[in-house]
Amino acid sequence: WFYTLLISGLIGFDRSPYRRVLMHGWTLDEGGVAMHKSLGNIILPGEVIERYGRDALRLYELQSTPWDDLRFSWRGVKESLGTLQIMWNVFHFATLYMNLDGFDPRAHPLEGLWPDLGPEGRWLVSRLERLKRSVTEHLEGLHLHVALGDLVDFVLNDLSRWYVRLVRRHFWEERESATKLATYATLYYVLKNVLVLSAPFVPFIAEKIYQSAFRAVEGVESVHLMRWPEAREGWVDPDLEGEMEIVRRMVAGVLSARQKAGLKLRQPVASVTFVAERPEVADVARRYEGILRAQANARRVEAVGVDEEGRLRRIAASPVLSRIGPVFKRKARRVAELIEAADGEAMERAFGERGFFELRLDGEAVRILPEYVSFREEVAEGFVRGEFEGGRAYVDVRLTPELRAEGLSRDLVRRMQYMRKVLDLRVEEFVDAYVVAPVDLGPLRGFEGYIKQEVRARELTLSSGPAPWRADLEREWAIDGRPFTIGIRRLPSEA
Repeated sequence: WFYTLLISGLIGFDRSPYRRVLMHGWTLDEGGVAMHKSLGNIILPGEVIERYGRDALRLYELQSTPWDDLRFSWRGVKESLGTLQIMWNVFHFATLYMNLDGFDPRAHPLEGLWPDLGPEGRWLVSRLERLKRSVTEHLEGLHLHVALGDLVDFVLNDLSRWYVRLVRRHFWEERESATKLATYATLYYVLKNVLVLSAPFVPFIAEKIYQSAFRAVEGVESVHLMRWPEAREGWVDPDLEGEMEIVRRMVAGVLSARQKAGLKLRQPVASVTFVAERPEVADVARRYEGILRAQANARRVEAVGVDEEGRLRRIAASPVLSRIGPVFKRKARRVAELIEAADGEAMERAFGERGFFELRLDGEAVRILPEYVSFREEVAEGFVRGEFEGGRAYVDVRLTPELRAEGLSRDLVRRMQYMRKVLDLRVEEFVDAYVVAPVDLGPLRGFEGYIKQEVRARELTLSSGPAPWRADLEREWAIDGRPFTIGIRRLPSEA
């Protein structure tokens, strides 16, 4: 086909229609067999497009190494559609609130708000400038899959799963602040550039988003007519990127510990202690305390050195039965119990100092030798530990009634927000809400303001009795094994 294009270009226009050609491999079926009508394994592009759309198919195929054969996978196309949905949701979320607040990027350019960006904003911009450079270089080198991989990673991990989580609270502020404007300016700048970078790969969704959210401001007829973004090297900050990477690893350690404890992220905890193996980890923990506290959902975070880790763990001793049995015979079981109950750290210290540890059995001294014992490390009671590169995160999983009530308030907010979607309420619309449950809701009253703010409720009724009024939507929910009935009614627009 490229030879035909070349001849056609020379005959019709006296010039080559392209400068370089990239040949790709064959598309095979899922088992690696070539597609043939006789085998009945042909998948027509129209089938895929009808089910998942053109851009999902393009995204799926362009992420594969072009010079290798591609084993077609319906699951892979579906996952690509999921990536596009995340991209769409990020654009929709950001532009929705910008429009509600009447944000005009022409009146608030990013350069003028740079001092108000905060580390998370400057970090995202730095990552974007690096992305511009990477995508451009890989496209010029015909490494399409690498360019697209970097772009997808940025949208999923840097933008959606990290930055939006860090700044989401600013969107819900009722008043206009410098921080909120800086957040909007950052997102507008980043999203516009991401859109242009993604246009060659997913042209249809890129054009749809551009026409609905950017054309009125940019004035260019199509996203495909926009100037290709050039990296602003002065905005690249490798040190900041390195520090934020440490923060993300620390948060990952917290999430790992929470998972071990079966403690969902919506449940706040009293404290998280980070044990830093390197000075830079402790320094980052102190300087990014606010981000760590918010992302760990902890009332307090602290960083300590390895020398202070002792208070967060203990050394436990276990008897080596094959050694103590022949020595203590009938008393072996009782000696084993004493070893289990002994202070492991004191025993280990005694072995180092004297070569033995002494126990008392029936008023007599019993000498325990190192070969009678094995040691294991345990986390202190009430804590769960998560590992990360450069240290460990100890999460205090002891929950007070107040912490449990705060966790419940977040669970209720999640259900109410879902119910708002079921009612197809606009973001700015207010509601009345009630929560009815056969449990003591008294501790929850301290979080009424939080619930009302998050779900835009004028009135919130907490009751153990019957529903106080007729709701537009009422649902029963089980939260931590307990039944809750939630009702919501839409308020008139003038309310």
